[in-house]
Amino acid sequence: MNAFIIANISGIAFTISFLSQNLTLSLIGIPAMLYQRPGAVTSDKEQALVLVHQWHKIYDRGHIMGPGAALMATLSFIYALQSTGNSSEAHRTLLITAAGIPVLIFPYTHVFLHRINQELFWRAGALKLSPPEPNPSGKLGTSELVRQWGYYNLGRAFIPALGGLCAAIVLCT
Repeated sequence: MNAFIIANISGIAFTISFLSQNLTLSLIGIPAMLYQRPGAVTSDKEQALVLVHQWHKIYDRGHIMGPGAALMATLSFIYALQSTGNSSEAHRTLLITAAGIPVLIFPYTHVFLHRINQELFWRAGALKLSPPEPNPSGKLGTSELVRQWGYYNLGRAFIPALGGLCAAIVLCT
């Protein structure tokens, strides 16, 4: 196999890894975290504290693995682009697109998840000391914030996959 094919397949594998990690988290992990067995938790404060700490553990692991997979996909597609030789302009454009798309998770995260992340970080520290503040201004509860985070994470899961799709088109044509 030549370097072009290996780099392209590697980039696609990294996008699939990112997609599968985040789909699993949003479709299985978050719903499982939100499920509360009746009688398992003694108070709303304890329930919120357990939930926010579960989210925080997932965040700690995911904020390294996810961006790493997206960056490795981008680097793989850049290497594939440099190894294309006499490819058509369409193939080169698709590879440039494939390389650029995975890193769009960073602005997406800043726009859609930053506020939720900050609130959950605050709650992870504040809930140890005092009960959650009442929601007179329409603030969401911890479970609603985690649920919303899961929805936005689901959207983020597909961003690198679009880059992988562009690269797959290059391989198939």
